Amino acid sequence: MFVMQAMKVVSDRQMLEATEKQMKETELSRVKINREDIDLIVSSENWSNMCRNAHKSQTHTQMYAKCLSIP
Repeated sequence: MFVMQAMKVVSDRQMLEATEKQMKETELSRVKINREDIDLIVSSENWSNMCRNAHKSQTHTQMYAKCLSIP
């Protein structure tokens, strides 16, 4: 009897998780992404990588100035 109850609890939990996942995917499918948003994300990532790597060959002052000059 205990095993059957445990199986039902696990099954119910899996069904709930699947339902929540489907609801989240449905909500996310409504989100519209503009080309400008993607460009901003990509340029921000490039800026971040350049600033992160700048310290390897420059002083802190040079690195800070370089990061500020990146558009």
